[in-house]
Amino acid sequence: MRTYGETLARELALKVDTIQSGTTTLQAGISPSIVAHLTSSSSIFAFHRDPAGTLGVALCARQGERVLGPTGLFRLASVRADGSTETLDTSTVDWLIVG
Repeated sequence: MRTYGETLARELALKVDTIQSGTTTLQAGISPSIVAHLTSSSSIFAFHRDPAGTLGVALCARQGERVLGPTGLFRLASVRADGSTETLDTSTVDWLIVG
């Protein structure tokens, strides 16, 4: 029996080792730095796991908050409709990197 992750990887023609995931907690709308293997083609997805505080309209990993490489870094931010950071978001967030 295949797991969902293996099936997803097969469908996307990716190796399972190119998928990374984890959980972090936002502090004033921004996550601490997260260490991960990042390339220029990495896609970062984020989802509220345990919403808390005032939620922004989206979660994102801004380009200026990314460092590429095998020990790369990124930070997630909760953003308002105008693009500013929602500083009252203290949610726990799940993240997923593909590529």
